[in-house]
Amino acid sequence: MVSVLFCYETLAVKLYFTAGCKNTDRENTAFLQTDKPLFAISWLKSCSFAVRFYFLSKFFTITHIKFPMATLETFPNPNRNRRYSITHVNPEFTSVCPVTGLPDFGTITLQYIPDEICVELKSLKYYYLDFRNQGIFYEAVTNKILDDLVACCNPISMTIKSEWSTRGGIHSIIEATYTREG
Repeated sequence: MVSVLFCYETLAVKLYFTAGCKNTDRENTAFLQTDKPLFAISWLKSCSFAVRFYFLSKFFTITHIKFPMATLETFPNPNRNRRYSITHVNPEFTSVCPVTGLPDFGTITLQYIPDEICVELKSLKYYYLDFRNQGIFYEAVTNKILDDLVACCNPISMTIKSEWSTRGGIHSIIEATYTREG
């Protein structure tokens, strides 16, 4: 059994020829295992992320991937006495298909009724950009965004709608909603 530690930030590939090696930096790396022989793996450093991800997903079983995300920042709600709705639309959202390694393009619409705090737009933009290199399904990314934003600003209600570009003749729309109890 050959284990491969692929670091996404430095694009370095390190090979370990012992089955019991441990990945100690799980925040920025993926831990991969294979029983197939490795060949010409150094060329991966110069390839695009999609090519690297596709290659690795075809030859290796991915057992752990976790990426660090940008910090979401907030500011005090300027009109806490009034119930109003905020809508932010990101028409240039991208992530990576975890099966093919190809990019997915979509529009993310965030609509929420704030309570005490609101989400700051620059940090939201960088948060969205962090998904560019993540292999994640449509449903998972929509629910992750909702979970992270609810934890960040504790709104009265929030809806995340992701509309994905057509692929293979299918256009997908995923919507996740949160409503605070009480």
